[in-house]
Amino acid sequence: MKIKSAAYLALGVFLTTLLSGCLTQEQRREKQQQQKELREEAHLRSLQKRCDSFGFKRETPEYSKCMMAQAKEDNLNAYRNGVLKNQDEETQRKAWRDVNDALKPTWIPEVTQK
Repeated sequence: MKIKSAAYLALGVFLTTLLSGCLTQEQRREKQQQQKELREEAHLRSLQKRCDSFGFKRETPEYSKCMMAQAKEDNLNAYRNGVLKNQDEETQRKAWRDVNDALKPTWIPEVTQK
C-alpha cells in the first residue's frame, strides 16, 4: 500500500511541476517585459555610476549631458559589436564552405549500365 501512495505522490509532484512550468502567451509576454525593464534599469544605474565617477552632480545639465553621451557611446559600441559578430559569423560560414568544397571529390566515377 505504501508503494501505491508513494507512486501517486510522485505522480502528483510530477504533474504539478509540469503544469507550473507551462506559461500562457500573456504570462510569457509579461515576463519578457519585466526582464526588459530590469535590463533597462541596470543600464540606467550603470550610466549613473559612470557619470557619478566622473564627478558630475545629479540633476544638473552637465549630468544629463554625461548620461546622454554615455548612452550614445554604449549604443555605438553595441552596434560595432553586432557588426563584428556578423562579420565573424560570415567568416566562419565561408571557412566551412571552403572546407566542404575542399572535401568534395574532383571526379565522379562513371556508372556503366549492362
